[in-house]
Amino acid sequence: MNYRTTYQLWLIGLICLGCASFTARSSGQDSEAIVTARESIAGMVVDQDGHPVPQSIIVAFDQETGLPLASSTGRTVTMRELNDSKDFDCIMFAQSGNDGNFEIKVAPGAGPYRLVAQSWTDQPEIANVMAVNGKTIRLDGVLENVESVATEEIPQVLIKPVGTASVAIDLEIGNSDTLLMISTHPLAGDPILGFAVWSGGFWQGVIAGNRMPKGDTTISGLPAGKIQFAAFANDNIPGFGGVLIELGEGEQRDLDIPLIASWSDGHKDPPERLENLVDYFTEHPEELQRVEAYAMSKLADPNEDRPDISQYWIRMVPLIDEDFELADGRQIKLGDAMAACGYVRLAKTKR
Repeated sequence: MNYRTTYQLWLIGLICLGCASFTARSSGQDSEAIVTARESIAGMVVDQDGHPVPQSIIVAFDQETGLPLASSTGRTVTMRELNDSKDFDCIMFAQSGNDGNFEIKVAPGAGPYRLVAQSWTDQPEIANVMAVNGKTIRLDGVLENVESVATEEIPQVLIKPVGTASVAIDLEIGNSDTLLMISTHPLAGDPILGFAVWSGGFWQGVIAGNRMPKGDTTISGLPAGKIQFAAFANDNIPGFGGVLIELGEGEQRDLDIPLIASWSDGHKDPPERLENLVDYFTEHPEELQRVEAYAMSKLADPNEDRPDISQYWIRMVPLIDEDFELADGRQIKLGDAMAACGYVRLAKTKR
């Protein structure tokens, strides 16, 4: 398996989290059938002064799942479409013209949608939002609960800036396969649990993203308030990181996202809130084994010889908030127990 294929498989595992939710509420339609009849979302991207923003990239996300749409169907992207694509070029987007106007064609009867607009200032012409498009991005705006229409007279929606804060990140990574996602909603748990914590409200609050050239990205136009930064570093044994910060209006900040991984230079120290649990499981290895055995009983399927890794992410999600009682009587969340056990194991890897 080559390096690029590994990246594709990891990202398909990630998108499965949302696809599982979408499948559960699907009406049974063939969501991968080519759709010729489309409804439209049309509008304009403007700056703080109301002037048109040209060459902004607008991505439509399903409001409920937070998943993007597929170009071929105008519906929420599926696992098959991602697997058959080249570097996820199946994801639908529109680009605003010199007058700031754009139009997105979606499948009829779906929605509502979230519209996220961002620009890559290094490379104004974009062919694929998941490609390496540059290190400098600007959030042009977010619009919630947008409905599509089938009439000839399409009402205009207006996408406006949501803030003026900026953050610069340089992870100093040797490749350009690190995915950065930014959300107004926090991760569901500790980043050591991987894509399983890119769930809950995280996807529904996504406001920007970038495939980072050499781990480097600067983003402007961020809103004030709590902002979650999450990073996935591609490798046969991948690294995950997450930092939740609070930004002030107009604030400029440099940010480090420690990547939790077993690499020699990977981050291996638990956050302060998990230190007591890590000490507990280090001193009581029988308890660590009990947690791991219980978790695997929920994650593994005896009917699967070689389960797809995406199934582990999906099955782990409901475990994160499950109550778990330790031998000393403490009631904790299973997600915290699994994360603490992970840090115990990680501490034993070579530094």
